[in-house]
Amino acid sequence: KCVENNTVSCSPWTGHCDCLPGWTSDTCSQDIDECSTQSMPCREYSSCRNTIGDYDCDCNKTLGYQNADHKTCKLIDCIYTLTNSSGTLSSPGYP
Repeated sequence: KCVENNTVSCSPWTGHCDCLPGWTSDTCSQDIDECSTQSMPCREYSSCRNTIGDYDCDCNKTLGYQNADHKTCKLIDCIYTLTNSSGTLSSPGYP
């Protein structure tokens, strides 16, 4: 018997299950570990984390990236916003 939540369709004659993406086996009961089966499903600056029926890419926040969605990262334009209207800002080593 096909696992209903993981199945696109099940043939009433043969019992063959067509699995949703992320699932495998005769009954669509086995989660596919996309992180180990695909060649680098996540891009640079992120690491792959297998989830039930899918995967997420966790962005490297220490390098200034954040998740745009569960699969892609975007560079954070500015982490801190200056709110003081007077004074000077110095950044040693940068013009």
